[in-house]
Amino acid sequence: MPKGIFSKIIYLFYVLFIVEISLEIFLRFFSAVPVRLKGNNIVLPKNQKYNLPNEKFTKISKNAVHTKNSFGFRGEEWDLNTKSTKMLFVGGSTTECFYIDDKKHWPYLLSQKLGHSFLVNNAGLNGHSTVGHISLLNGYSSQLKPDYAFF
Repeated sequence: MPKGIFSKIIYLFYVLFIVEISLEIFLRFFSAVPVRLKGNNIVLPKNQKYNLPNEKFTKISKNAVHTKNSFGFRGEEWDLNTKSTKMLFVGGSTTECFYIDDKKHWPYLLSQKLGHSFLVNNAGLNGHSTVGHISLLNGYSSQLKPDYAFF
């Protein structure tokens, strides 16, 4: 390989490395995505309502509503003293169903099939691994005291 091409390739890798580091630093301070981690703890957006317009995909709602309760989960508020069976579904993006309407994501549909004697919350978090899910349970299960947690 000629010396000029080799030096250009090295220079290209050097520039890409600098750009990557610069983007990492920039996104640490100016992220458009809410940060869900603070140290080793997961911090969830609480009492939030997202309106998600959709014009591209025909299989999902045109205007989906995604709501987070006071714990930061999807689903109805939990009365911690209730006699109802409390179920918590933990998982990734296919559990969270972020772009699916509140009345159409699968944990909600399951809660409708089970009836009023069950309280169901959706603790899905897109982009998290099993370690994140365990951290989530450790942080919230002491408050929620679910009867069942499903992964």
